[in-house]
Amino acid sequence: MYLHKLFHQFKVLVDEQSFTRASDKLCISQPTLTLNIQRLEEHLCVKLLVRHKKELLLTHIGENLYKHACLLERNYNQAIQELDYLRKVKRYTVTLFCGYAWTHGKLFNLLDDYLKKHAELKVVLKNVTSDGGQTALMAGLCDIVLGAIPPVEQRKKELNYVAIFNTQFVLFCSASHPFARERFVTHAQLEASDWIMLRHEDRENNPDPYRYPCHTDRIRFEVFSVASAISLTRASDCLIMLPVQLQSEVLRQGLVALKSEFEFQQYETGLMFTDEALLQQHKKDLIDTIISLKLKFSS
Repeated sequence: MYLHKLFHQFKVLVDEQSFTRASDKLCISQPTLTLNIQRLEEHLCVKLLVRHKKELLLTHIGENLYKHACLLERNYNQAIQELDYLRKVKRYTVTLFCGYAWTHGKLFNLLDDYLKKHAELKVVLKNVTSDGGQTALMAGLCDIVLGAIPPVEQRKKELNYVAIFNTQFVLFCSASHPFARERFVTHAQLEASDWIMLRHEDRENNPDPYRYPCHTDRIRFEVFSVASAISLTRASDCLIMLPVQLQSEVLRQGLVALKSEFEFQQYETGLMFTDEALLQQHKKDLIDTIISLKLKFSS
C-alpha cells in the first residue's frame, strides 16, 4: 500500500467534498476511491471522515491528517520545481576542475571563440589536484578535469585521458633573497630553506613527485591563491615552486627564477572526462576545442 498516494487521494476528496468530483479529478473510478479511503482508515485504525447530508465532515484525526497531506503536496511540488531548476542549470553549466598550470596559462585566451559561441554558458572553476579531479569525475561532481595525466596504472577505466602539453615546476625567490644573486642553488641550500607551498582546494593527500620534496617542517606558508603566493614570496625569504606556465606573470611581479641541483621533471597534463560529457553538446564542444588547440597550448 502506497500511503503517500492514499494521502493525496484523501486530500483531493476533502478539497472537492464529493467522491464523484474527486474520482474524476484523480482519474479513478468512484468505487476505487471509496475502497482506498476505507483502506487508509483501516491501515491507520481511525475514522477520518463522516458523511453528513451532502457534506463530508472531518474527524479530529482527519483534520490533522489533512494538514499533513497538504504539507506533503507542497513539499512534493517544491521538490519537483527545484529538481527541474537544477536540471536546467546543469544543462547550461560546465564545471571544470583544474590545476594552476591551466588557470594561469593560455586556457581562457584560447577559448575566447568558444565562450562567445556559448554566451549563455555558466563556467564553474575549481583548482584541485589530479587525484581529486579523478575522484570528482567518478562522483559526478564535475564535467571535465584539466590536470596532470596520471600514470597508466593509476588511471580509471571509466575515464578518458587526452594529453595536451608538457609542463614542469620552476623555482622562484624574491629579488632581495640571497639566492637571487647566486641563481644556482645546491641541495644543501634547498634543504635549509623555508618554503611557501601553493596548495589546491582539495589539498594533496600524496606527495607530488614533480615537486622538490621539501620537509614539512620547512613549509612556512600554505596558500590557496596564486596572487597570495607571489605576494608572500616577494615579502619573505621563502622559496616557492610554481608551474612554468606562471613564469611570465611571476617575473612581471618581481620574483626571480632560480636554477638548482634538483632537476624538476616534465610531466604530461591534459583532459580527463567521462563518456557522459560527450552527450551534451556544449561540453563536447569544449573538449573538442581544447584538443584542437593542442599545439597552441604548447607554443
